[in-house]
Amino acid sequence: MTGDHSTFENDETYVPGRSAEDAPSAVGLMCGDYELLEEVARGGMGVVYRAKHAVLQREAAVKMILSGRFSSASELQRFQVEAEAAAQLDHTAIVPIFDTGEHDGKAWYAMKYVSGGSLAQRMDEYRADIRGGIAVLHRVTEGVHHAHQRGILHRDLKPGNILIDESGDPLITDLGLAKKTAADSRLTETGVIIGTPAYMPPEQAGSATNVTTAADIYSLGAIMYD
Repeated sequence: MTGDHSTFENDETYVPGRSAEDAPSAVGLMCGDYELLEEVARGGMGVVYRAKHAVLQREAAVKMILSGRFSSASELQRFQVEAEAAAQLDHTAIVPIFDTGEHDGKAWYAMKYVSGGSLAQRMDEYRADIRGGIAVLHRVTEGVHHAHQRGILHRDLKPGNILIDESGDPLITDLGLAKKTAADSRLTETGVIIGTPAYMPPEQAGSATNVTTAADIYSLGAIMYD
């Protein structure tokens, strides 16, 4: 996470009757052992803070659901799915989860703080350095393959969900739309299109239930083309 990027970049989630800008900041509060230092991003469902562990003095990014006890069942499921999916994956190209908890009725989880921005912010750089861009995407495909081997689809791969660390290595984030390949329909709603249209395969736009690992591969191809 950085001050000008977050897992919510280009977040198209629409929540009727609530504006993310209206929710008060939690800067200065403690979420478990994490002190929230500054807000770095907001989206339709949550807010991300740069934080520091009080004992370990390690920087982290804390993602907190905005609506707390007023969250809808689908919001809570999406947030839970994101934390669960990321916690099951252990790969250098996927942002790791450190901890989870609840503060004042609002679910949160802590993850690695990534300081280099997103691929979306650096597309021009990699368009001028195709070999460098392909090297980044090669690492991303390894992370996606790791997830697929463990039965997890991302379903929203796009440049804004690929962070770049200070060494130039990519890390996949934002697993809020992740789905188990083994008949996990917790986030499926009839008539709801899930994902980001510019990077979404046709079958995902037409059905949220009949999506396979091929959908993520299509999204990787769309990112490469972009």
